Amino acid sequence: GAEGYSDGGDGGDRVLIGGCSQGCGVALDVALRYASRSMGFVGVLGHPLSVTPRGQHLELPLHFFNGANDKVMRWQWVEPMIAALTQSGHRTVVHGPLRGVHHGMQRDFEATCVRTALSACEEGLK
Repeated sequence: GAEGYSDGGDGGDRVLIGGCSQGCGVALDVALRYASRSMGFVGVLGHPLSVTPRGQHLELPLHFFNGANDKVMRWQWVEPMIAALTQSGHRTVVHGPLRGVHHGMQRDFEATCVRTALSACEEGLK
């Protein structure tokens, strides 16, 4: 599912939005359509939706964590969808394809992905 994290700041620029699997695509769509820019995006084992707009919030860091062994979100077709964002000028950060990572990963993997993206986004605010 799609989720958001706020560190208690007063604005959207302190919110990290993200999701896992299909929630990844939904969260990315919201992050790029919403009028205000968020701190960043983290997508775990997912991909951009084909209808997700390109060209808005180009400075927003988009972190994608995908697995080399994922049989649901296969890297062969996920990678070109992420590359299209990069070609449109988006700041994509691709973590993967990660060896041994598949669609049935446990919550601790997802939490690690969120912490990694959050840390990188917070560094970008300094």
